[in-house]
Amino acid sequence: MQTRRIVWIGSGIAAAVVVLIVIAVIAVTWLVRDPRQDLSLETFVPQEGVAGGPVEVAAFEGLRDETSHLCDGVQGCIEGYSAADATFYRFSSKLLASEFALTLDDAYQSDWILIDWSDSSLPEDERSLAEDVIDGTWTSE
Repeated sequence: MQTRRIVWIGSGIAAAVVVLIVIAVIAVTWLVRDPRQDLSLETFVPQEGVAGGPVEVAAFEGLRDETSHLCDGVQGCIEGYSAADATFYRFSSKLLASEFALTLDDAYQSDWILIDWSDSSLPEDERSLAEDVIDGTWTSE
């Protein structure tokens, strides 16, 4: 009888420890995960009939989802959008975005988002505006 009681108490303690470990892992994951990494490139697609805010961004004109084409074979690429003067990528990690940026002639990285300016004819001020809008989106939460 005493042995059974000890086994039940031991099992209860073991179960409680497992539950506490699971809760700790979930809490740490929640605290460490940056919600900004879920910012979709769709955020930057100009909406027809809706003012795009205080400024028009030339780099976003005609922005369209081409994920299946642009991300094919690109490690960590989870979204790809293109416009007339830029190509935009979103990656699963900042590191993978950085590594891909090294393969491009002219790129700008804002955390998980990468802009490929390689074939762009936009002037520097228009490019800077697009970069500022993306960077500002990160800080506007």
